Amino acid sequence: MTPALGRDFRGDEEKAGGDVALISDSIWRSHFAAAADIVGRAVMLNSRRFTVVGVMPPAFHFPVSVPAAQIWITNAEDARVDNPADSPMTAERGAHFIKVIGRLRPTASVASAQAELEVIAAGLARAHPDESGNRGVRVTSELDRLVGDARQSLLVLLAAVGCVLLIACVNLANLLLARGAGRGREMALRTALGASGRRIVRQLLTESLVLAVLGTGCGLTLAYGSIALLVRLAPVTVRGLDQVTIDGVVLAFTAVIGSVSALIFGLIPAFQTARAESALGGAATGRATPGRGQRRLRGALVVAETAIGVVLLVGAGLLLRSFDRLLHTAPGFEPQHLVTATFRLPDSRYPYLKQIAFYDDVLADLRALPGVTIAAAAAPLPLSGSRYSISFQQSGPERPQSERLSADFGMVSPGYFRTLHVPLIRGREFSEADSDAAPRVVIVNDRFARQYFGDADPIGQRIKPGLSTTEKEMPWREIVGVVGDIRHQRLSEESRPAYFVPYAQGLISPLSLVVRTDNAGIVDDVRRTLARKDPELALYEVKTMEDYLATSVATPRFQTVLLSLFAAVGLALTAIGLYGVMAYGVAQRTREFGIRLALGARPGEVLGLVLRGGLTLVAAGLIVGVVAGALASRVLASTLYGVDPLDPSTFAGVAAMLVTVGVVASYVPARRATLVDPIAALRSE
Repeated sequence: MTPALGRDFRGDEEKAGGDVALISDSIWRSHFAAAADIVGRAVMLNSRRFTVVGVMPPAFHFPVSVPAAQIWITNAEDARVDNPADSPMTAERGAHFIKVIGRLRPTASVASAQAELEVIAAGLARAHPDESGNRGVRVTSELDRLVGDARQSLLVLLAAVGCVLLIACVNLANLLLARGAGRGREMALRTALGASGRRIVRQLLTESLVLAVLGTGCGLTLAYGSIALLVRLAPVTVRGLDQVTIDGVVLAFTAVIGSVSALIFGLIPAFQTARAESALGGAATGRATPGRGQRRLRGALVVAETAIGVVLLVGAGLLLRSFDRLLHTAPGFEPQHLVTATFRLPDSRYPYLKQIAFYDDVLADLRALPGVTIAAAAAPLPLSGSRYSISFQQSGPERPQSERLSADFGMVSPGYFRTLHVPLIRGREFSEADSDAAPRVVIVNDRFARQYFGDADPIGQRIKPGLSTTEKEMPWREIVGVVGDIRHQRLSEESRPAYFVPYAQGLISPLSLVVRTDNAGIVDDVRRTLARKDPELALYEVKTMEDYLATSVATPRFQTVLLSLFAAVGLALTAIGLYGVMAYGVAQRTREFGIRLALGARPGEVLGLVLRGGLTLVAAGLIVGVVAGALASRVLASTLYGVDPLDPSTFAGVAAMLVTVGVVASYVPARRATLVDPIAALRSE
């Protein structure tokens, strides 16, 4: 996208540096009063001076994240100004975390780009066998990357919406069939007056379209009111959902779906009603008793909507059980009473050793604050979605880089594991004595110890992480402790092998502060503490650890809540449809029930007769629905946590719920059948 003012970055600036920046339209208008001469002005970022070369349009958002970026600089800015020998990330072959974005030619595809880049990657691997790490290359469309893990969740919800729509349409068809069966005299009269079958079908389709228009209008009104709630429920991982609105495209799509549904599901009852033409008996009596074919059709529709309801309920039940298991999963630490915050030290004013001293001073001041139990620093934080994976080598023959093992990596301060209440299994934690001048040490988690050392005691063993803060050879580190496993990426992912080093022996900035406290105003105290140390520094990502935990389960919560709502709507519609069919059937069989009662049938027998009819339909729908639900549950398998897609208790619970609904929906019409007065019923005939 072209900047609204100024220019974009040049190639030489992206490779070799150049302290230039692009700013967002909002920054331009709020901080520079939309000055026309903004291009060429200077802004200060992390104590470094950057020249504004352009202003991006308001619609520009890159990367697509929450909150959106407002200032952009080049990848080369990380070259330290105090060290001319430093090279930017883009010039380092070990910077495998950098992603490249490009626009394909109109004739190219993702597959062709993948093939071309694989050739390039193979050439680089041959040219630099010890540096490439044999990582290869993977091409992904930007749309797939943005949607990410949310794709399957959204597709499941789309399928749930389709199921609810089908149930509603089946209900509409059933109601129109029942209504048409009671219009025998009207249809016979119209036919006698010269109306053709096509004319009657057209009239009935028009009536169903009117119902569809009214229903669509009510649905859109409800949608307008529920969008805000949907956005609040949505996790930040569903990118772009906060910008969802009902625009012309949505209106057109809804109108088309409503019209097509009305036409398709209105045709069957229209043709059925039109076929009941000029029934003289019906015209004479005004009562059109439905034939066996029509009763079977209405029964089949009830079976169909019951089966669809079972599929919805099975999906919702599995997700509910999965979400419950997830909520009861221990993250490996105690998130309560933990407050986190991050700040970045500018390299221009804080060289490596000075950064270590600054963090030491800040942590010492934080531990002295009222209400603070303990404080520490780390990178990355658990459940933050970030993860560092760095190679390492065990004792033994030197391995080439492409064959080295790798594990999750953490940079932590002394007291970090005590701050999070992570259990120490054996050995010791880091202490203040583990300084930059001390022997290099490392702590591993239990998963690391079991996977790479088996039954052997890892304490005293050595590993060599692929990490160094100097030009010297990467040092060997002695394992001094084993701690419990922590779920770093997200709560639903099992802990991975991980090792941790003290930040004084290999600082990666920025670190996040972690404070265990009962003080509600601790954030203000932390800000004041940091301001006393350096007024130019600012805290960001100020959150409680419980916020990170809530974010980790936000996507499954969103999917579970919505699918449960759809299942509840589907269940209600199924109950209404069954009740409608049973009530109409009882009304049509009033004479039959009157005769049965007059001949000595007990009310309980009539009640059982009607209930059996309703429960037969429910049972048939259950059989079909359970089979369909078993097939559909496999689609959810990858989103479930700790629950079998064919979980027997879920299927049994859904069956019990549907049987209960069937009994309740059938009982009221059945009870009404037992109250028929035999004399009044026969006299009315």
